[in-house]
Amino acid sequence: MATQRQTFMYNFHRQQCANLGLLQSTIQHKQMAGTVSGPNAQGNYTYTPPGPGNPTTTSDQVWAITMPMPMRSAEGNDTEIGRQAVQMLRGQCPAIDDSGTVISIAEEDWLTDASGMLFRIVNPVLTPDGSLWSFMLERQR
Repeated sequence: MATQRQTFMYNFHRQQCANLGLLQSTIQHKQMAGTVSGPNAQGNYTYTPPGPGNPTTTSDQVWAITMPMPMRSAEGNDTEIGRQAVQMLRGQCPAIDDSGTVISIAEEDWLTDASGMLFRIVNPVLTPDGSLWSFMLERQR
């Protein structure tokens, strides 16, 4: 069940995306990296890697808002705090989906925007009140 604050942030983002003409983005969650068996008679564990195929297992539709982070100049003396050598975006989305279900985001999940551009999610952080995810996005080619 979504909290009042989560519902507020969801409605805020949905309205802002509508005002900006943005459609929903899809967060694709990566599957676990294989499985680990229980200990055998000798106390050893067996790791089984994931098989080939689609690396993602589930996805969520979110109302995400992004903005580019400032780039560093070509000069070597550009050391202003916050400037990036690699083009990245700052992003945020509400912590619930359209049905009010709380979503989880993990490091290196994927975000695909409405135009089909694919981004890797870096450093996702949930606000202390649990209503908003904040993260950085690195464009994938």
